[in-house]
Amino acid sequence: VSGEPEALAELLVRCEAEGVRARRIEVDYASHGEQVEEIRGVLAGELAGVVPRSGGVPFYSSVTGGLV
Repeated sequence: VSGEPEALAELLVRCEAEGVRARRIEVDYASHGEQVEEIRGVLAGELAGVVPRSGGVPFYSSVTGGLV
């Protein structure tokens, strides 16, 4: 889950009280949460020059064992 830090802290306390295993992952924001909307413009600007390219390291399939 993601959300406001205070709400997450409350959720963790409730999970612990009910015997549900849960832990906080230390990140500045969850890329799947609404907080990322606050930095979307900045992030898009910072990543504007990033373009796909071929890599130089061979990549092998874990399914077929062949070179991809």
